[in-house]
Amino acid sequence: MTASTLVRRQNSQLTRCSFLVGTMVAIFNARNYDQTMQANFAEIPGLEADGSYSVLDVWTGDSMGCKSGSVSVDVDSHDTAVLLVQEAC
Repeated sequence: MTASTLVRRQNSQLTRCSFLVGTMVAIFNARNYDQTMQANFAEIPGLEADGSYSVLDVWTGDSMGCKSGSVSVDVDSHDTAVLLVQEAC
């Protein structure tokens, strides 16, 4: 497993790790309020910018379906969303 910080924005951060089953993406919300945050596939090494991937919410185990180009998720204040981006769909 290798981890790297991909994007650092004011009060948020996107980090990725590669696994045999896919790419784990962590989205950190450092703000004092809940917000919808987006992970763009173009910013994640190993994923195609215009690719479509099966995405799983790691915390709940729920499938988020097939996402194209990016994935958006609601992240509570000072919380982290963890997604597993898997094979192309």
